[in-house]
Amino acid sequence: MLPDGSAASSVNAMSDKPVLDLRNLARVLVDTVELEVNLEDDELLLRFELFESLAQPRHYSARIWRLEYYRIQSTFPQLPGGKPKHDPSDEVILKEFEGYESPLQQPVEFANALAARDYVLDQFASWLLPRVPADVIGSDLAPAI
Repeated sequence: MLPDGSAASSVNAMSDKPVLDLRNLARVLVDTVELEVNLEDDELLLRFELFESLAQPRHYSARIWRLEYYRIQSTFPQLPGGKPKHDPSDEVILKEFEGYESPLQQPVEFANALAARDYVLDQFASWLLPRVPADVIGSDLAPAI
């Protein structure tokens, strides 16, 4: 859309070169859910991101991240002798969750973002249920999902 409200053409008027309309490729982050689940041998800190396609309204995709802590040591600045000036720091890093594949890797149509979010969480809960210790079911897990 041009500033005057008229539609932009697919050809640049100044150079007659085709213009790439990035809206056909873009997605908008419409919802984020963070979830903590304690398994017997692991603690999952997860972030679910729900995106809506700009080219196809009401078409949603999802990405799932695991929040992990990494110890990072900067190399600069350095003290005389080549040692780092600053101490190491523990930082949270988002890493794609490899234990589970998102059910919405490609955009799928839903009535709204809430329906898409509920679908993603319900699918994850089905995957998670057999992996959760029996004493967690109905206490920690139930209110979170």
